[in-house]
Amino acid sequence: MFLFHRPGPDELAALIGSLQDAPVTSSTEREEVPPGFVLDEHRVVLGTGARAFEAARQSVLNWAMFPEQMAPLFPSRAPIESGTIVCVLFQSRPLWTVNPCRILQVIDDRTDDRDRFGFTYGALPGHVARGQETFLVEWDRAADTVSYSIRVFSRPAHWLVWFGYPWARYQQRRFRRLSGESMQAAMQSRLNIPS
Repeated sequence: MFLFHRPGPDELAALIGSLQDAPVTSSTEREEVPPGFVLDEHRVVLGTGARAFEAARQSVLNWAMFPEQMAPLFPSRAPIESGTIVCVLFQSRPLWTVNPCRILQVIDDRTDDRDRFGFTYGALPGHVARGQETFLVEWDRAADTVSYSIRVFSRPAHWLVWFGYPWARYQQRRFRRLSGESMQAAMQSRLNIPS
């Protein structure tokens, strides 16, 4: 959804209310990327050990992976549970885009060799793209490495995005980079590590 103003809380709440029964624009339970979609992945290391994994988990629960300077979120502290709808805002002067998404799956599992926590959400009608995105923190016990990753498949959902596709792809790469940096900053804060 394209607007010439930053939408306020009432406007965003009304939009979320109107989308409660709307289907996501593209979803798959499989690992394969649907035909016509582009796959992107990004991973950063956050630390080591159980304490770092718990800090990373809390950072995801607080949506710390959304860089405020690029992608403010409404509501800012939505619950991480299946069915939750959020709106990701983005400004490209003179336009704002409102990109609604629904959480499709929460990932919270532990095996002998790794712990994982995160979620997958899918784009709803009005989002400038179609597709879904997974945000995941993982503790690989064998390597004793805690990492954060984004895995997304997408394609434009609006002719303006097709028209400016190279710029849109640049902004997608920028979001993934800033998201990783936001998680690293959140970890420093939670673990009281000097920057």
